[in-house]
Amino acid sequence: NHHLAKSLHDAGWGVFLTWVKYYGMLHDIAVIAVAPQYTSQECSACGTRVKKTLSVRTHICPGCGVVLDRDHNAALNILKLGLEQTYAEKQPLLVKRISKFASRKQEAHVLRHG
Repeated sequence: NHHLAKSLHDAGWGVFLTWVKYYGMLHDIAVIAVAPQYTSQECSACGTRVKKTLSVRTHICPGCGVVLDRDHNAALNILKLGLEQTYAEKQPLLVKRISKFASRKQEAHVLRHG
């Protein structure tokens, strides 16, 4: 039954997302949901929408000439969207996280030389 399979698939994603959010909260890692629409079709370099079928695995932009694997292009777009959301919605939190990361990096540096 197609509807049952879809329900099970949706439930599986729900459990996975709940786990990822919990893990992020537990380890103080931001988890940001990003709408996936057009992430593999929009050029990560210039924003031009390059329509392609699912069988096309390479992103070639006629606008700027960038050539990337389709999934790499989508990953760059998803990262950009997530960072934009983080900056717009949680700017003070982002600053806190960067400061926290910088202090951890310094601690690791001291330990290596100590």
